Amino acid sequence: MGRIRLIASDIDATPLFDRRARTLNPDALVAVEHALDAGIVFVAASGRQCFNMRNLFGSLADRLIYVCDNGALALQGSKVLHNARSTESNFSNWLTRCLNLSTCTSC
Repeated sequence: MGRIRLIASDIDATPLFDRRARTLNPDALVAVEHALDAGIVFVAASGRQCFNMRNLFGSLADRLIYVCDNGALALQGSKVLHNARSTESNFSNWLTRCLNLSTCTSC
């Protein structure tokens, strides 16, 4: 089995998000940072707007890929990767492109 290359996770209603504090769980941020440092691409997904998601990740914001606005927008840091209505086919194609990025800042 090969090494893990990508982790994608919904942010809301998961252990990553502390609902009471309305922020990311500090332990989750450390885990995300360790994954990024190990060369693993981290994709944060949410129905939230992208600027809101980037704010959640603080100093890690430019190192992540975001699937925002219920899949209508995908960013790598602040670079737009995908901007359209999302379908299962579109997402599958986008994910394949993401895995093949030769300029990925997290790789």
